[in-house]
Amino acid sequence: MIYSTRRCPPTWTIKDGYFQPVLYQFCDAEEDTVLGQVLSALKSIQIPDSMSLYVRGGVVEERNPHPQADIDLLLIGESTTTIVEEITAVLKPLQRPIEPVALHLRELQRLYPIMMMIQYRSLLVYGSSIDLPKIPIDSKIIESLWRLYHPIFCMETLQGSVMSRLRSVKYLIRSVGVLGLFQGRYSRDLRTCIEWSKELVPDAYLDLQKAFDNLSHEDVEPQNIRQTRLLIQEAHQRFKKF
Repeated sequence: MIYSTRRCPPTWTIKDGYFQPVLYQFCDAEEDTVLGQVLSALKSIQIPDSMSLYVRGGVVEERNPHPQADIDLLLIGESTTTIVEEITAVLKPLQRPIEPVALHLRELQRLYPIMMMIQYRSLLVYGSSIDLPKIPIDSKIIESLWRLYHPIFCMETLQGSVMSRLRSVKYLIRSVGVLGLFQGRYSRDLRTCIEWSKELVPDAYLDLQKAFDNLSHEDVEPQNIRQTRLLIQEAHQRFKKF
């Protein structure tokens, strides 16, 4: 089955040293898409007016996302555990991984990767748009993203169920997208990052592709990625020198 049919390019647009926001458009004809199902389910929740709710990630960027694509949500404001539990409950029937993140505004302003997602790649579905300062693409943001996706946080051996492997696979592949910033390009899209690895970390390409392909299967042979993690870290050190 072919997934995707994107609502936006997989590579982030950069102009004058800053990322450019994507203006998502969602129409009634898309009610049967995953995003449409998410928005419909969220209507049943009473969200306090003091909060802003954003949907981000593959569910927003792609009309037909991969079956293992998370439902990524950002809840900004005086969040409560109760709201997060309600959101998780109403989205559970969609049978996808659910990642709701609840933050106070003062916490958000220290988290550059999340600020980036809100500013440039998220769909506001409830509340007021949050006014955030523009983030220049410099060594500070590159290192912030690198700390988030650092390969050392990935499992050394990918094994077990899809869910037990999913986070490590995504972070490992997206660390390659961070390397792309040294060349003035960025993507979190897994397929795009794998393609870039042919150039940025060529010896890691086959292992990254295998790890991604294996997400379509519950029962797979364990895959040791220790060397792949090391190759990506070494590539990061090389790019930092220039």
